[in-house]
Amino acid sequence: MEIVRYEPKFLDALLRLCKSEGWISFAANPRRAERAMTNPGVTALVAVEDERAVGFAQAVGDGCFGGYLCMLLVEPDARGRGIGKALVDATLVASGVLRLDLLSSDKAMPLYERFPHNKIQGFRLYPDESLRPLEAGGPEARTDGA
Repeated sequence: MEIVRYEPKFLDALLRLCKSEGWISFAANPRRAERAMTNPGVTALVAVEDERAVGFAQAVGDGCFGGYLCMLLVEPDARGRGIGKALVDATLVASGVLRLDLLSSDKAMPLYERFPHNKIQGFRLYPDESLRPLEAGGPEARTDGA
């Protein structure tokens, strides 16, 4: 497994991976996803195995002090082999920051707890209720007819 900087040739594989994980906002708009991976201040890395993208990390930051790990995703059949940890390690180095902040699902917490960390509460804010995902009580998850 090798970790490389994101290139546009990886986009389709990453979109498929996001879609299979239910990350629909990223997967729904390829042009926007491409910008998210290449805009200034973005560190985007891809884990490649046998010339196939098996995971990726995307972070934004100031290049000096702080960054935010926006996305970390590894294919289900490649999980548990250290790929996620390697992506986080490489993102910390490539971004040039002293710390990465992030939000995490409960399922992913054990990965992040392996790193030196300070656990604090956080929020994910949405400009519109319709953008909240199902797991956060988004519109499709409601049974009250609202």
